[in-house]
Amino acid sequence: MKLLVPVYDHSLVAATCSAAQAGGHLIAIANPDSGPGHGKAVSGWKTDISNLRKAGAQVLYYVDLMDDHGKEKQETALKAEMDSYISWYGAPVGWFFDDLAGYSDARAARLQHLVAYKGGFTVANPGTGVSQSYLTKTTTNVFITWETTGYTKGHPQAWEAANSARVGAMALGEAAYGPALTLAQQRHVSLFYATNAGDGGAAYDHLPPYFAKMATAV
Repeated sequence: MKLLVPVYDHSLVAATCSAAQAGGHLIAIANPDSGPGHGKAVSGWKTDISNLRKAGAQVLYYVDLMDDHGKEKQETALKAEMDSYISWYGAPVGWFFDDLAGYSDARAARLQHLVAYKGGFTVANPGTGVSQSYLTKTTTNVFITWETTGYTKGHPQAWEAANSARVGAMALGEAAYGPALTLAQQRHVSLFYATNAGDGGAAYDHLPPYFAKMATAV
């Protein structure tokens, strides 16, 4: 298991680097501006990403599959974002594809094209249960099948137990990380994150107060 850390603001970089240097097994999702930036690199983020790597964190680049109006982006636009990331910030370990919509053959084909486009370790985030067809129709490494509150009271989908290496969980609203982490370990999920913040746009604006301890426990 590794800790999947949403680094969605410059202010979160230093603590994430410290946790990685302390021996935490971290994968950082670098998200300069809901993507790579608009027409140019976001100031300071090339250094931030370099520092994350130097600290020992693996870095995924954040790609939102939806636009600001909730519509699915075209494949060409998404590939252009991936190109911009590499041009402005260097090659990543992989990619974090956010807002994966419900299964269709067309969506699976688009996702697989993106997964294959630049290679690397890939995570797709529907944030909820996902059709097993995505597993069979794409080579995506991990799907985030939980991204809400109440993780310790929730139930995995039937296919997850036999495919736990391709499952990740982001447990929101956790006052303490321990119970959620214990359950995630029992389920053998490959990626995990917990935060005290609840559902909503601010869930990843800060790291939880227990972040450093959680990073060493995972």
